[in-house]
Amino acid sequence: MYSISIYVELALTYLLSSRRSDVKKLLTRNSAFAEIPPTIQITSADVGESGSRMLKRHTQDGESDFPELSWTAVDGVVEYMLICEDADVPLSEPIVHGLYYGIPAGVTSLKPSDFQKSEEGSYVLNGGFKYGKNRRQHVYGGPKPLINHGEHRYFYQLVALKSPLTDLGPYPGKETVIEKLHQEANILAWGEWVGTYERKLEDFS
Repeated sequence: MYSISIYVELALTYLLSSRRSDVKKLLTRNSAFAEIPPTIQITSADVGESGSRMLKRHTQDGESDFPELSWTAVDGVVEYMLICEDADVPLSEPIVHGLYYGIPAGVTSLKPSDFQKSEEGSYVLNGGFKYGKNRRQHVYGGPKPLINHGEHRYFYQLVALKSPLTDLGPYPGKETVIEKLHQEANILAWGEWVGTYERKLEDFS
């Protein structure tokens, strides 16, 4: 016997089985990136190369640990921003799992402890950068695709900026960031790492 919540989730999967969002709606597929190909190489020490399956501890079935990411340094970068989006959620738009900005230029790797709040009540994290809005209004929400909805892809998109993102407000969302990127022609380079995860009914037996 399964819990009532699992039966409810399976019903949702049945209703939404043919629906998925669109990769074209990811932040880095916006027209602000049209003339800028991805050149930043990103890897994950605890998951693997892009396209690898994330471990349970990286998901909401575990501890929602942020995957350890590292990347090649970018000449001339002033700061980075990072966003994680689920491109396969059965909604019209990808879900934002995490949005971070003001990542210092000298940083070329991130680990789970960097995403802990440095001070309660603020939007500043231990890594020395800030976080914005996501689906759950938390610092980060790990993957949790619907049971039996198939494999979901989680795009961790890193953007190197020519100048700091300013006047975003205290808790900006994806649309605010896109607007700023358009206004300031601020993109120096970008790259992405994709982690995958799937939840099957037999995993809950």
